Amino acid sequence: MKSLLPLFTLLALLLGPNFLRAAEKPQLELDVIYAKVPNATGTGEKELKLDLAIPEGKGPFPLVVVVHGGGWRMGNKKDVRGWITLLAEQGFVAASVSYRLAPDYVFPAQLEDVKTAVRFLRSQRVKYKIDPEKVGALGFSAGGHLVALLGLTDAK
Repeated sequence: MKSLLPLFTLLALLLGPNFLRAAEKPQLELDVIYAKVPNATGTGEKELKLDLAIPEGKGPFPLVVVVHGGGWRMGNKKDVRGWITLLAEQGFVAASVSYRLAPDYVFPAQLEDVKTAVRFLRSQRVKYKIDPEKVGALGFSAGGHLVALLGLTDAK
């Protein structure tokens, strides 16, 4: 069995000195509506939601947006709930974001959704104890692709 030391070391480097402190249970806010968009048939609205994990304390805290994978066609914000909890235990506000999936929605809808989530979270900085100048993102598979695009596109 391979050692978990390299993974532990990487996490410690990424999360900084707070990684080794005793973790406190974060506050979870689930299914926060961050936008409403036309549904795929154009006959109504689809709510876009995110889950938040907020650390104990006064804040403001850095924000990490976590984006699930799924080949652009599947997946759910719940898939990364463990990550947002872990990040919040280390002193970050963390959000897992839902986005519109293919083939019902074509690109760049997914990127627009993630960008909208970031704008929403910044606008709610006081409520969620977020430092709007310290925002990062983490994604898996298609979520990693969206995070890379998020970092390479303008703020609009």
